[in-house]
Amino acid sequence: MGTGFLVAPTLVVTAGHVVDGAAAIDLTTSGVTTTGSVIGIDLSTDVALVEAGQSIPGHLFSLAASVPPVGTSLGIIGYPEGGPQSFTEGVISGLDRTVDVEGDVHSGMIQTDAPLNPGNSGGPMFTATNQVVGLVDARTTSAQGLGYGIPATSIAPLISAWEASPSPPAPPSCALPQGPGAPFPVGSDVSGPDAEGIISTLTTYFDAVDTGDYQTAYDQFTPAGQALLGSEPTYALGLATSDFFDITLEAITNESPGVDVATVSFTSVQDPAYDRNGDSCDLWNLAYTMVDTDGVWLIYEANGVPQSCG
Repeated sequence: MGTGFLVAPTLVVTAGHVVDGAAAIDLTTSGVTTTGSVIGIDLSTDVALVEAGQSIPGHLFSLAASVPPVGTSLGIIGYPEGGPQSFTEGVISGLDRTVDVEGDVHSGMIQTDAPLNPGNSGGPMFTATNQVVGLVDARTTSAQGLGYGIPATSIAPLISAWEASPSPPAPPSCALPQGPGAPFPVGSDVSGPDAEGIISTLTTYFDAVDTGDYQTAYDQFTPAGQALLGSEPTYALGLATSDFFDITLEAITNESPGVDVATVSFTSVQDPAYDRNGDSCDLWNLAYTMVDTDGVWLIYEANGVPQSCG
């Protein structure tokens, strides 16, 4: 667990080591929880940018264009020891420090005497003007009042680059029982005026995921549905190790003119690191809201909770 801060309604800055190796992250604030995906990480600087699946309520921070002098008062917000949100304060007690963080040497760090604990990592170090001057990164466990942060001047160029061109990390290697490249057809005995078009879209969608053609899979969603998913690179990252099979269209229910709900059952396998519950195999029964868009049925959203195969 760590801390982050908003720089845009769907963009959270945090420390690289907080999200290193994760493909999907739970983001919680003010009782609201959503998921996010890493769209940029630089472990040499220990900075990462996470894109949330939906807008997150909260203050949007701006990054300071320069580092304040020693003696400047700081506020720090975080979740120390995994507890509730807490505020601590201190001052900048040193600049341009070189620190060994778990074997990685970081230079140019801001030193502070503000109390820091595990869980604070990734949180903002900000001044009375609410400008972020640093990102909490490390503390010295052998001494009191020695904490360190990455200066905003090092963070800003990375964030700007990732916003303009998301760069998700490569997914971890994973030996799956069923690898991408082996699509399965959508089976169904459902009939009706909308069945053929809905089956066609769902077949295109599942085949695209199974063959790693995530752009085509993303294109099977309405524009509003794509907005819920986030960007295509973020969406693709979440499915990078997934494979679907035993896909069956169980029923179609008309909700309103041009809007149907298609109930679909299927099995998925994935790297456990990419599954919220840490499962490598799940059984799904999802309700896909389908919208007739200029004669083509597209997916708006899917709702349902999986059960572990085991």
